[in-house]
Amino acid sequence: MALPFAIKPNRHELERLVGRPLFDFNDIVKASKEIVTQGVEVVITSLGRYGAVAVTEEKVIRVVPPEVKVVNTVGAGDSVVGGFIYALDKGENLAEAVAFAVSCGTATVMREGPKLCKPDDVYDIYERVVISYLD
Repeated sequence: MALPFAIKPNRHELERLVGRPLFDFNDIVKASKEIVTQGVEVVITSLGRYGAVAVTEEKVIRVVPPEVKVVNTVGAGDSVVGGFIYALDKGENLAEAVAFAVSCGTATVMREGPKLCKPDDVYDIYERVVISYLD
């Protein structure tokens, strides 16, 4: 059976995948680990203004962006996916790729209407994200 290398659900999508409500951050990590045990290498769950958490078999990485004014959320998840793929293709490690992905999603919510993020905004946010490695 073929499985994706990575998936990027939001909390509600992850709840549907595991078939139960997820009440807090620990629930999200546990559910993500369940998906990883099924063969997906990376689960990146977007957490809205709280950034994202990436879970692999060996790592839990949380990335929190700086606070920004949210104008429109359309396309933010797609920007996260695009940023993640772009950063991996450029040779970034997992934590840096997730940080870049979160920066892209955050920069997208700052734009009016369904527009792509601006590179200057992405790099400004990227310099200010906080990366945490959790147990």
